[in-house]
Amino acid sequence: MAPASIRFSVVAKRAKRFSMILQGYNAFPRLGTEVGAEDCSFVRGCAGAITAAGLAKLAAQVAYVSKAGADAWGEFCVRDLCWQGVDVSRVVQDPSVTSGLGGTASQPTLEQAQGFLRQHSL
Repeated sequence: MAPASIRFSVVAKRAKRFSMILQGYNAFPRLGTEVGAEDCSFVRGCAGAITAAGLAKLAAQVAYVSKAGADAWGEFCVRDLCWQGVDVSRVVQDPSVTSGLGGTASQPTLEQAQGFLRQHSL
């Protein structure tokens, strides 16, 4: 836990999740089928985490208060924020919680992307 003497410019509170972005596929995925994609990336998918990381890059003292699952995705989210310079000492990793994971399938030629979120997650 951070020492009591540290003052934060910003305290962000929000559930964390990452989003998986699929790009460059030749057909939209349908239930029960497989579709190849040219690229796949993982990005911060929560406005609170995106803002916290951005403000930390601008040298603000940022603390994140949240709950994450005690699973690989939760650990990945916490480590990413820490790497960005955000104080994560107030993030609780709870084994009874499933960490959030979202996804988007996008094509440059489509007006809208298709999105989804992992059911029963933060």
